[in-house]
Amino acid sequence: IKKLTIDKLFVLLSMIAYHIHFHKTYPISESGIESIIDTYNEDYGNDVNASDVIDIIVNAKILVICGNGYDYRFSNRNYLAFFTAREIHRKYNNDGDDSDLKQILHLSCYDINSDILLFITYITDNNRILRLILDMANSLTHSWTEYCSVAQNPLFLQSNKAGGDSLLDSE
Repeated sequence: IKKLTIDKLFVLLSMIAYHIHFHKTYPISESGIESIIDTYNEDYGNDVNASDVIDIIVNAKILVICGNGYDYRFSNRNYLAFFTAREIHRKYNNDGDDSDLKQILHLSCYDINSDILLFITYITDNNRILRLILDMANSLTHSWTEYCSVAQNPLFLQSNKAGGDSLLDSE
């Protein structure tokens, strides 16, 4: 086994998760993973062996074997969301294309998109990404009426009949 660094494995896992999420290929086949690793090798001038990568990430319990033994799933949803977020973040920082990020924002209430969005906000230090998220959130919620809990206080928070102050009035 040639030396595979954590950085290489993270990039590969990110590429795999991104492919799964945006191509809706879940579980992903062994040949699908091999194709992604071939793309990685071409893009980065490496010669990473797909079997080695699969063995390492299965033994690390990041991917698990399912179905016929040639299909793989992430062992939990957070791994899939985290690695997808890493790839979206990498792609945005490399080429400035925000289409994937906007798609995640538009569909944030469906499937794991909100988890991906959460991880993007955790891992980024790019203010443009955070501004895009904030602007999108503001544009989607600008017409919402603000909720005021004071006007809708439940009885136990209002003044009692003995003349005591409400819990909200005391500090």
